[in-house]
Amino acid sequence: MDKLKTKLSADLHDSVGSGLTEISLLSEIAQRDFINEEGKNNRNLSLIAKRSRELIDNMSDIVWLVNPKPDTLYDLVLRLKDVYSIFFLLLIQALN
Repeated sequence: MDKLKTKLSADLHDSVGSGLTEISLLSEIAQRDFINEEGKNNRNLSLIAKRSRELIDNMSDIVWLVNPKPDTLYDLVLRLKDVYSIFFLLLIQALN
């Protein structure tokens, strides 16, 4: 079972992760390069870039959960920092 989890985790990271990252980067480049006649970026390209970044984050969570490698408390703290850092920044801004 651990071998299957390891393979699944690696395949998700390598195949899906690299493809989503490529889509995200290409859509951000296209958004930057494309400006319509009113001088505005294409809204659809912006949505593609945003959604692909969300999918990358979600896929990263799945890979982390599926990976059978035992995690240390330090690994957990780093993961929580990555996941909740934006939340805490927004909370701090709201309190100021």
